[in-house]
Amino acid sequence: MTLDSQPKSTIGISQMDALELPNSNFWTRAAEAGANSIGKAISTKVGGLFTTSACAGGKVVLSSATKKNVAALGASVAGRVADTVLLLNSTNYYNLLGELDSAVYGNSNPIQNGYIERLFGFKAVVEATDLPSGVTGALVPANGLAIAVRPVAIPDMGAYPEAGVVTDENGFSITAMRHTAFATGKAFMNVTCLVGATLTQPELTKYIAAS
Repeated sequence: MTLDSQPKSTIGISQMDALELPNSNFWTRAAEAGANSIGKAISTKVGGLFTTSACAGGKVVLSSATKKNVAALGASVAGRVADTVLLLNSTNYYNLLGELDSAVYGNSNPIQNGYIERLFGFKAVVEATDLPSGVTGALVPANGLAIAVRPVAIPDMGAYPEAGVVTDENGFSITAMRHTAFATGKAFMNVTCLVGATLTQPELTKYIAAS
């Protein structure tokens, strides 16, 4: 897989900012904010894979996310339903949750994490963000998506008083570096990584549209 993207988040703090900020864990919070920004960039890259042309398995229509309509999607999978993940955009996903009794999914994961295991026979039903325009979901083999994230190499560690690899909430390893621009006295926290993502079985992947 080619690691063809390098998202980066930079947060700066000036000398005046330092005077006004309390003595708190500012840099820790800056690194967390940077990691969240990187996570958004990864989500955008992954969601953008599910174009109408990349999903070579074809189109499936889901006019509305009723229980009956979502359950019927099982008849459209290319392989076994149990080996297929159903992606739904946020509108369809939460419309479906509104139709389900909480006893069906049994815990808070569907609401907090956007993930329902083994619903309607699927391996999982997952909320998918950042899908292309006109695509409202996808039927994806469980091993049909590959994502690779790695930290970047730092050629000169001496240029950064603090630098290292941190892990975001998704388990991705990313690089965080703090440095100062001595000409201005402004300090910066940079968070970055290398990212690659691809559909490994596009011929078995189908996109979902409203019509």
